[in-house]
Amino acid sequence: MLNGFGYTAGLHIVTPQAVIEIDSGQYWVVEAGREGIVRGADNPTHEEDAIFVEAVRGADPGRIRSPYADAVKTLAVTLAANESAAKGKLVTVAVT
Repeated sequence: MLNGFGYTAGLHIVTPQAVIEIDSGQYWVVEAGREGIVRGADNPTHEEDAIFVEAVRGADPGRIRSPYADAVKTLAVTLAANESAAKGKLVTVAVT
């Protein structure tokens, strides 16, 4: 919590036909003339983690949608972002 207040993280996807807002397992869909809220059945982060753990255990590696090479690039960007935030400086990510 920041100064006694909670926070959330979400995603807004904007297209010419609709806006989709994703936050805490809920999806708001806004289209021309209508708006609705769709609540996810499960916590999406928990479900993603469970799929990953099962894939690592060898049960079903095909359920991971990102190839290993892309995952390594994502990790490099994430680590660089963490380093940049900690140092307060620009960090260059090597592109391979």
